[in-house]
Amino acid sequence: MFRSSSSVKSFLYIYKTSEGVRKTEKISAETRDEVFAALRARGIRPIKVIAEDGSKANGAPPQPSGWRKNRLFLAILAGLGVFAALWGIFGRTPAPATPSAAGTVAPQGAVSAASQVARPLARQVISGDRERITHPPATLFPSAAERYLAYFAEPGRPLPPATVSPPDTAAFLACLQVPLRVRTDEFTEYVELVRIVTRLKDELRAYLAGGGTVTDYLAELFKRQRLEISYRDQAEEKLGELLAGRKPDLPRAYDYWLKANARLRTMGIYPLPLPESLRTYELTADLED
Repeated sequence: MFRSSSSVKSFLYIYKTSEGVRKTEKISAETRDEVFAALRARGIRPIKVIAEDGSKANGAPPQPSGWRKNRLFLAILAGLGVFAALWGIFGRTPAPATPSAAGTVAPQGAVSAASQVARPLARQVISGDRERITHPPATLFPSAAERYLAYFAEPGRPLPPATVSPPDTAAFLACLQVPLRVRTDEFTEYVELVRIVTRLKDELRAYLAGGGTVTDYLAELFKRQRLEISYRDQAEEKLGELLAGRKPDLPRAYDYWLKANARLRTMGIYPLPLPESLRTYELTADLED
């Protein structure tokens, strides 16, 4: 099946050269995943990838400006509601400003102008560099509690290693008092990861407001993640069975791989990679269509 020219879009990607110079260039592809794959092949690690026409990375058309304004207005209202709730629960008189080493007064909670409060994002598979997603820098999250929640950001992602224990309840309660922030020039994968953890913090906050405990919430995270992993494991096992034997039924196996991944995607679970034994078959099938 050959690619339709109408589905190809122009993307802008931002990266830094080996000399540290920030550059913006253009590339054509159908999806952002294809952009990342093409750039990886060229040895480029982009800071950010955006569609030039303003549409979403998954191909959704640009939204009208009025819709964006309404969404922004609703987001502001929701943000004010969350802030009011947090202030009611955790509000306290701020500590006085402390003098800096230079003798000037540094305001409490001052942040860099190059960062912004992370907006919540529903749990989903994050597109881009898997190494960045599964091994983010420790500095991405200010607290151990947030770093622990990051293990549950993507549906079906492996559970935390047995060597990693959750922080105590006090650490989770403390992290709820401080909103996560992201740098404006941060890698897209890190931005999405921080936004999803922000959503998990909102989820934990609501769980506590309903009378639950941190321990119970973490147990629910494990239960949900194990269920998602089981769905993916079952699909992977079935695909392995179809490819077993001396003469596997490649058309049937390939069809199952497509259908299984379609189902996993609807559940928000990371899809199965294409087995090596099906790569040649896929290429042949594409050329014959």
